[in-house]
Amino acid sequence: MKPSEDLSLVDILAVLLRFRHLIVIGTAVCSLLAGVCFFIIPKINGRADSASEQKTVCAIYTITALRHPEDGASMRWYDFDFSKVLTDAFSNQSQLAEEYKAFPFLGTPYDASNVREYNNFIHKLVSDNVVRINTRADWSREYRNTFSLSVSLQEENLALLDDFIRDYITKVSDSLSDSLCLPSSYSFFTVSETPFVYDAMEQPSFSMSKKKFILVVMLIFILFVILAFSIDAVQNLKKDESAVAVLREAFASPFNARKQNEA
Repeated sequence: MKPSEDLSLVDILAVLLRFRHLIVIGTAVCSLLAGVCFFIIPKINGRADSASEQKTVCAIYTITALRHPEDGASMRWYDFDFSKVLTDAFSNQSQLAEEYKAFPFLGTPYDASNVREYNNFIHKLVSDNVVRINTRADWSREYRNTFSLSVSLQEENLALLDDFIRDYITKVSDSLSDSLCLPSSYSFFTVSETPFVYDAMEQPSFSMSKKKFILVVMLIFILFVILAFSIDAVQNLKKDESAVAVLREAFASPFNARKQNEA
């Protein structure tokens, strides 16, 4: 394709045919490497991580709130909003700060001697909604209100989380009893004996990786097509002596100007 001529479909096809081996082989090789990065390496890294590190799991507790007093106590809290009680309890940074010191279920990524750093950690724990409460209540004929509480953490800290949840819910129940002038032995909440635990490691799905791989292959193909036209343009410029002379003059002009200024 000559630079002096108008670009036509025949010229484009001629360039693509002339550099077909570069485009096809280059795209195939780069696509193979991309496939290894998308499908092979993540599996190898996932197996290595699972063998050397603790798994991240999600633990879900079922919390049941009793809506009627079984011991004949006052009925004035019959329509009490237990969802607000639980939400406020797990948003209370001061109470959580005291409780977490006894049961650090997320580890201690802070300086224990630095109060400000510890408070920042508790604030992030609350703002990131680490302890998530499902406030969509399921009312049943037995007047019981059921909520789910979920936490993502390292598998090795499940026992600490269990102690944290049960102790904290007990304290919330005792505080509610005191505010309603009920016996301290009265329990408003019951926690499921064992949490529902599942593997929470976040890995991209195969379908998502496949879509990304296709986009990468298309991008690689386009880049090699651009490379083919660039090589063709350079080769044509080398054949055009007038164009080469213009480029040489443009390249040398800054140096000539500098020499003239020095002189």
